[in-house]
Amino acid sequence: MSADCTGYYNTEKEFVNASTCPKPGNDARAVFCCGFSDYKYCCDDPNSFFPYEYGYMWWLRVTSWALRYFTLEKIILT
Repeated sequence: MSADCTGYYNTEKEFVNASTCPKPGNDARAVFCCGFSDYKYCCDDPNSFFPYEYGYMWWLRVTSWALRYFTLEKIILT
């Protein structure tokens, strides 16, 4: 089994050529194309590709953490 990672532009706006998973010399179980629209890699989880930019997903994670923190803080202080 193998998967094709299509070419993409990384965060530095440089084009990264398409590749096939698994890559030679890497884990043979890494047969899926994973990552984000601007950062792709091979992994063993078929549900690990997100059609968003890495920075956007990082921002969502940080914002989610901050909202939970401030909500908890408000509950504790009230």
